[in-house]
This record gives sequence, C-alpha cells and structure tokens, in this order.
Amino acid sequence: MQQFHFHAPAENEIDGKTYPLEGHFVYKTDNGKITVVSVLYNYGDKNQALQLIWDKMPQAANTETDLSQAISLDDFYPENKDYYNFEGSLTTPPCTEGVNWIVFKSQETVSKEQVEILSQTLGFENNRPIQDANGRKIKA
Repeated sequence: MQQFHFHAPAENEIDGKTYPLEGHFVYKTDNGKITVVSVLYNYGDKNQALQLIWDKMPQAANTETDLSQAISLDDFYPENKDYYNFEGSLTTPPCTEGVNWIVFKSQETVSKEQVEILSQTLGFENNRPIQDANGRKIKA
C-alpha cells in the first residue's frame, strides 16, 4: 500500500446514498498502475481502528505523519468483502485517469465525533463532487 487518507463527506455513493466518511487505501504497482480500495462509513459506534489513526492525526491539513505501530488492513476493511469495481480517476489533482476502483458494498461505522475531529482538522470538506459516469461500467 502506498498511502491511505480519508474524505468527509464521502466521494462515492451507493444507489444515491451518501456517507459521512470514506477511506481510500491507495496501491501502486511498479509499472505505475493505481488501485484505490474504498471503505464507506455510516454513523454509528466509535470505530476503534480509526481511533488509532485519529490519535496520531496531524493537527493541520495537508501534513503527513508516520504511525508508530503497525496496522492491519483487516481492521479497516468490512467483514463482507463483496465490492463494486470500475475504472475512474484520482479524486485529487491531477485527477489521473485509468485508476482501478474497488468500493466495498458493506460499510463500517464511525462516530459523529470522529468525523467532526477530521473535519475540524481539515477546516473544510475535502470531497470531490460525484462525477458523471461518462459511459463507464460499474461491475458488481
């Protein structure tokens, strides 16, 4: 995995439903092919896996930090691994096309407080509006 980050609110929808948070887990092969694995979050109980990251979150937007402990992606991905798949683009500049997207059909939970902490740190909503499909096929 190259990196991961979060968007509040989410940048993907399922059947027109929006979500308060989305995690992007970004993978890049040696030949430059990018895959983004997306986890959508519904409001609910505090997410303990996210809390490990939130406790280390930088206090300013557009800064990076190293986690002092290893994390397991199994803690972030939903138990049900069914997903949607489509070819799209990165959602931040330069919005590179040809990105393989995997969006899990099942969601995880996040507390309102956790979303507020991210939003306050960023100081703005950091999501790209939903784009037209432009003939792209979404595979279920």
